[in-house]
Amino acid sequence: MIYSDVSVTIEDTTVSDNLAGDGGLLCDDAYQPPCPTGGDGGGISNLGALTMRNATVSGNRSGGSTAEGGRGGGVYSIGQAWLWYSTITDNEAPANAGGGLWTEETVILADTLVDANWANLSGSDCAGYVFLLNHNLVGRSEGCGLVGDPQSNIFDQPALIGPLALNAPGTTETHALLPNSPAIDAGSCDGGVTTDQRGVPRPQGAECDIGAYEYDPSLVDWQPLYLPLIARR
Repeated sequence: MIYSDVSVTIEDTTVSDNLAGDGGLLCDDAYQPPCPTGGDGGGISNLGALTMRNATVSGNRSGGSTAEGGRGGGVYSIGQAWLWYSTITDNEAPANAGGGLWTEETVILADTLVDANWANLSGSDCAGYVFLLNHNLVGRSEGCGLVGDPQSNIFDQPALIGPLALNAPGTTETHALLPNSPAIDAGSCDGGVTTDQRGVPRPQGAECDIGAYEYDPSLVDWQPLYLPLIARR
């Protein structure tokens, strides 16, 4: 789990298989309320300024209880956050809201995929105020305070991705886009990235893909074997 109350950049990295504890976090005079309660942020707890680029947040779980804490299975943010070309999926908030992402301050997404997360309360994929720049995919928008252009963002469609795996030629695990994923060629190459999380050049098609993974048919030899990752309803 990553906990930060300063500026942090996460790039070409996977944050996976973490569990937020139930013990709570210490508040002192250096941090003014609202103070994060126990079990918030299974993968990342951001109290400062977070930048994510070409990153995957997957398989994390928040703790806490419905009374307090337990928000944000993948990412919990009460600071500023900018998420670019990233994938947030398969995270859980079993006691509260925001399975993939929970935010109190503004979180800005661009070319980012948020899908197949789960929460016990509202916002399986996200909860709070999320400002969408162009070219994002949010699998389930219910519970998200989404602001953005509906013409360039994809809402309420499954991303159709494979499981977390060490996809060639990468050295960190990613979720591959399946051949029929709506995220393929649905992004923009205007964000300044030239490769995906694995180091594969962007774009491989007409445009960059949404998320941390750029689909390259020449590197895919497992396509008939995997079913898409679908969140619980």
